[in-house]
Amino acid sequence: MIEDKIQKIRDWLQDEIENNKPVVNGEEEMADGTENIYVGRTELAETLLKKLDGCETWQFQGEKIKEVMMSNFLDDLESILTTHFGEDWRYEFDDDKPIIIHVPIERSKK
Repeated sequence: MIEDKIQKIRDWLQDEIENNKPVVNGEEEMADGTENIYVGRTELAETLLKKLDGCETWQFQGEKIKEVMMSNFLDDLESILTTHFGEDWRYEFDDDKPIIIHVPIERSKK
């Protein structure tokens, strides 16, 4: 059960990185100038994948360790989202997607 959720999250993060590559690499331009949103989403996905990789180095022995690992991942996710978005975010799990992360979409003022 936990392994399935973790794999779905990993797949989603990898898809996010892959789908954003053309914009992040400058191969594709956004007509509305929102390239930074794609860069930010990619950076967040890469950071979360690194956290997940760190968690997977643990030896899984029984459900308790798996629950602790998932809890630590969610703590890291919350910390990263709070750092980037303050308190204006949330996440949820459902049956169709591994995880849904709601964050504000604002264009950076530079």
